[in-house]
Amino acid sequence: MNDTLADLKGIHLPEPVSWWPLAPGWWMLIVLIVAVITVSLYMGLRHYQRNAFRRQALQELQQLRHQALPAEQLLSAISQLIRRTVISSRQQRLEASLQGQDWQQFLQQYMPETQAHLLAVGQYQAHPAVDTDKLLHSTEQWLKRYKP
Repeated sequence: MNDTLADLKGIHLPEPVSWWPLAPGWWMLIVLIVAVITVSLYMGLRHYQRNAFRRQALQELQQLRHQALPAEQLLSAISQLIRRTVISSRQQRLEASLQGQDWQQFLQQYMPETQAHLLAVGQYQAHPAVDTDKLLHSTEQWLKRYKP
């Protein structure tokens, strides 16, 4: 009598599932991730380039901070710095050509009224009373908040 159990073969497991080639869903996910990274890098670079004027103006303000200028010259230098910043950020001269009360109102968008008034008319006074630290701080805040 033949042993039928001996004639049986062992259990054969199927080949393991390969990770390659990827399923279509994985390809779509990879494309989506690459697109998000590309758009994020593009937007970040664009933001960095658009704010070059701000970084340069803040650097010039730091240089003014370390110079010992008389009050009239400091007011004039800061006013010119803000005007150059407006011109370089908007590529137009509309706001930079403002004078007197109009210039003061423009400055008041991001600066206290007293500091804006001082920048608008203080440089034309004989001996303006200037709190240098407060003025430099207000100007720095103006440069940081200014949105062209």
